[in-house]
Amino acid sequence: MSPTYLDVGDLDLFRDEDLINANRLMRAGVPVELHVYPGGVHAGELLAPDAELVTGITGYRMSALNRALHPSRAAGGPR
Repeated sequence: MSPTYLDVGDLDLFRDEDLINANRLMRAGVPVELHVYPGGVHAGELLAPDAELVTGITGYRMSALNRALHPSRAAGGPR
């Protein structure tokens, strides 16, 4: 099964649903990387794109995407 990356702010109105979804995936044997950000709100990247929390979240998302698209790089293999 393909690994899944999920992130959510702890103030996001969909937080509980995201956590339930992550738990269901994990119980089904799907590798899940889950981040819950204190103070994060739904669509925070649209509301305050330059906020420190948002830039950190964006960095984690890009890192996860790079690991998914280039697994040999993530494992320290040849480029």
